[in-house]
Amino acid sequence: MAATTFPIGGRSILALACVAVLTACGGSTPPPPPPVRVTVDGVTQEVDPGTTLKELGLHAHDGRLLSVSGAVLDPLTDPGEILVTDATAGTAGLVGDDLERRTLSLKGHQVDAVMVPVGATSPASE
Repeated sequence: MAATTFPIGGRSILALACVAVLTACGGSTPPPPPPVRVTVDGVTQEVDPGTTLKELGLHAHDGRLLSVSGAVLDPLTDPGEILVTDATAGTAGLVGDDLERRTLSLKGHQVDAVMVPVGATSPASE
């Protein structure tokens, strides 16, 4: 197989193009996500994504549940649920025929899970 040769000027241009591409691509980081607006007792503030309630000096209490849109949910009308994989449910002692079983698709894989109603006590917590 014959080797391909480039004239001196062609090699210089090729080298400069490689340096330019590497300089443009390397070292840049994506911008951070924008702050999240949080309203507590009518006061709105912006916090960084991932900020915890504890970092804000707050503690979560049972009470008014909010939907994703911010509407207040009535716990008697809109009961909540938590889906737990079978493996985790077994470790936590969440077993029994009274729990609803579901099959989830997580990242394209089928996973067996149980649905635990919010407010239900587990045998492990008794």
